[in-house]
Amino acid sequence: MRGGANTDTVKLHVIYKSRKYRELKIHQPTKKISEWGDRTERIDQATENLPLSAKEQYVIKGQIGQQNLLTNIIIGSPPASLPSVHDAYRTMAKKRPQKKRGKNKSTSVAHLSINQLAKAGQASLHQGKFAEAIKAFRRLMQESKDEKWAEPLRSSFQGRINQLVAKGMHKEALVIFHNMETQLPDQALALHNLHILLLIQAKQTNKAQELFEKTKDTLSREHKQRIEETFAALLLSNNNTLNELVEKFSPDAPLRNQFPHSQKALRCYALGQDTDALESLQYIPFRSPYKNFCMALKGMIAFHDEQDKARSFFDKIDVDSPFSALISPYLHMLEDAKERENDKKILGKTEKQAVQLLLGLDKATIKFIASLKNNAATPGGFFRCLLNAGTCLDSTILKPLCHRLLAYEPSYLRLYEKKFGPIKDEFEYARLQALALEIENESPQIIEKWRQACAILAKRKNPDDTLKIALIHRHIAGLISMIHGDEHSQRDQREELEKSLAYDPKDKATWLRIHQLLHLAPAEQYRWVNRMLEHFPREPDILFLGVEAAVRRSAFKKASGLARELLKIDPINKKVRKLLIGAHINHAHKLAHQKKYILACKECHHASAFDRGHSDQGRIEITHGLIELLQGEEKEGLALLEKGESRYTHQAIARFQVCMDAELLSMPPEWKKKFSTNLKAAVKKTPGKEELLQIITCLMDSNGNKLSAWKKVRVTLLPYVKKGSGLTFHKDELILICQSWHRMCEFALLHAYGKKAAQQWPEVPLFKYYIVVGKSQDGKKRLTNKDIEELEDASHTAMRQKDSATEKLIDDFLDKNVPADFFGGPPMGLLAGLFEEEFFGDDDEKKKPSKEDIKKFFELFGDF
Repeated sequence: MRGGANTDTVKLHVIYKSRKYRELKIHQPTKKISEWGDRTERIDQATENLPLSAKEQYVIKGQIGQQNLLTNIIIGSPPASLPSVHDAYRTMAKKRPQKKRGKNKSTSVAHLSINQLAKAGQASLHQGKFAEAIKAFRRLMQESKDEKWAEPLRSSFQGRINQLVAKGMHKEALVIFHNMETQLPDQALALHNLHILLLIQAKQTNKAQELFEKTKDTLSREHKQRIEETFAALLLSNNNTLNELVEKFSPDAPLRNQFPHSQKALRCYALGQDTDALESLQYIPFRSPYKNFCMALKGMIAFHDEQDKARSFFDKIDVDSPFSALISPYLHMLEDAKERENDKKILGKTEKQAVQLLLGLDKATIKFIASLKNNAATPGGFFRCLLNAGTCLDSTILKPLCHRLLAYEPSYLRLYEKKFGPIKDEFEYARLQALALEIENESPQIIEKWRQACAILAKRKNPDDTLKIALIHRHIAGLISMIHGDEHSQRDQREELEKSLAYDPKDKATWLRIHQLLHLAPAEQYRWVNRMLEHFPREPDILFLGVEAAVRRSAFKKASGLARELLKIDPINKKVRKLLIGAHINHAHKLAHQKKYILACKECHHASAFDRGHSDQGRIEITHGLIELLQGEEKEGLALLEKGESRYTHQAIARFQVCMDAELLSMPPEWKKKFSTNLKAAVKKTPGKEELLQIITCLMDSNGNKLSAWKKVRVTLLPYVKKGSGLTFHKDELILICQSWHRMCEFALLHAYGKKAAQQWPEVPLFKYYIVVGKSQDGKKRLTNKDIEELEDASHTAMRQKDSATEKLIDDFLDKNVPADFFGGPPMGLLAGLFEEEFFGDDDEKKKPSKEDIKKFFELFGDF
């Protein structure tokens, strides 16, 4: 035995899953048996039939009570022929509250005709009203003497038996079976297996054993195995009233001759003697009524050290086996949280207690967990549960938990200080107050309270507090953004973020956030980029921002230098290479304007060193060719132009690029005219999808100079791109195209493409916005009532779709172009429509309404 033993008392060390040891006393001699008592479930299997070394019996005093688990399993297990109600026993066996007796409302069959009886019986059978069905079919049998009603009557009897068994009314079910024997003796003979199992359920074990001995030769193999396994579990349950049952089986019966080995194995397991238990199981053959018991016990032994092995044993046990309830607590422990959530099986009280023992939980911990389940749904309830935890939680865990909850329940501060002592740290007290205000969403006071907390830290001048101060300043900036929005609080946010950098200058995210906030102030943003480059000279994302900023400022030499540094860090960065090529080409343009053609050509050569694609090289050669033409090198320049154009997949794109660069380089008019003629020849056909998207990409990458160049090229290209509105695009492609036309102020194209997009994607509110913007030329033309209503609908759709960017875009456009006080009242869309209909016809010149018009309007529609 594990532990020591003497003649009076045995102390048993119980090893739980948590590997904590507990001592349980074993008193002897007595014949009381408990269920869970060993290191896992503590099932005592001491018997009178198995010789014991010291005393006749051991009874393990467990924590669950004196009712035997295996007895519960057997008395609660279902008959083999009723698998459909097996899982319902535990859930449906609860007693229902008694109802007041009233008049029996069941359908009377005394005065029904044969046809009516047949219909009533079939209806009751179909609806599961088996008691009424029995009455109807029994009367049909009596009156018609027709044997065809025997089968539905048998089905009604068996359905009623199933109902009663599911409710745990086993004795009543046995009475119904005896009624069926009387009514249908031939039918009942074929259901000996059901009869035997019902007798066991009704605790008439002697009658069940006698009937089994008489009928076992007539039973099917499956039914016989099931009944023998039920008897095996019944014998192992060690109920005092069943002590003589084993002797009633023949000496050569497996139920009797294998019982001592099974009983000894279970007793050894209960005493923690796993090796002896496994040795006893070796005497039990594979084809045995105790087979599933062997699998269960082997799995229970392996559970604590080899859980995968334990699961393999448990998986071999059929779910309908009487021993399946024995392993259900172990299976519950082996399942993960997701499996337990999906598992519809409900653990009974005994099984739940077994799981608690497997986890090594004492009564106080179990009570604490139950209180958490019932009361910890709110922070206050959780706080009260923790304060009442007693010894379940160590103070090193309990105090931090309660401290964190104070922000959610500041009213519990006195209780906290009473248990753990006062909060002496002034900053911590202020921090809790600020968090409490933030949780309660007290916007006006939150920021001020955080600043007070920050001031306390700054006053200490403790170097260890610098990071805390920086974090608080960043948090304040985030609160300002959340409360006031980025548009109206950029300066305040920047101030807080810059204060944070004074304490934590290495936080790159803060530097980048300030850079983002300066997007409406290009000059300040450029200076901020230079400061970032001083602090982070080797950071790729900072270097990339520096390249972009330098290109925007036409500082192409600086952009090239930064791009080279970036490529040393990230050699395969395609975007950087493209930026670097663009920087060299732009620098070449700048030098060509200064008539430094040799240097401009060198820039083209430098750009070629970074080329990785045909179109980029084509752009370089076109630029180089145009510069050669400016020098008067016509032959070499035209050759380079031809070579550059050949690198493009589509001729229209190549010639469009030539025209754009000719404008950027201020080529002589005769050359511009020639290039324009070449472009017209290439754009006579309808553009393909890929061609149009390449043009759009080129325009989206444009700077201010390119936009002015586009205005001169657009006359030639406009008919070409108009034809593209009939093409089919993906949603993201249409958004890109509409953004491009909006940026280029091509409102006719924006309206055409927006209309096409809205037809294809009517649920996207952004396209409705582009239609109205294109139609009104970005608000230059007065919006009609219909336009305003469409924009309002689009805004609501964006809000429902949680598309805040589109919603803000539309609302800003409406605020800008439809002022709230323009017509003197809230119903803006309706008033605008009425005003337009009253004072402007379709042919009237669009004009700004005069004061007299507005006055007259309100005289007519003053009710609004």
